[in-house]
Amino acid sequence: MIYQEVALYKVSTEALTESNQIETLVRKHNARILEITKEYTVIEKTGHNEETQAFFDDLNEFKVLQFIRSG
Repeated sequence: MIYQEVALYKVSTEALTESNQIETLVRKHNARILEITKEYTVIEKTGHNEETQAFFDDLNEFKVLQFIRSG
């Protein structure tokens, strides 16, 4: 049995557009940008608990507005 979870992260779009660091983190962690609005951006990461938590820890430097994961 393989156990993975889906995690969603909401960050400010302003933080995304101010530098390329969030985009670099998204690529590094094999995540996907799902939605971009004027106020926020939603990012998805699928993986084991340790992987989704590591992405949250790295991304939280940019003030994660909301975070939720399955499992």
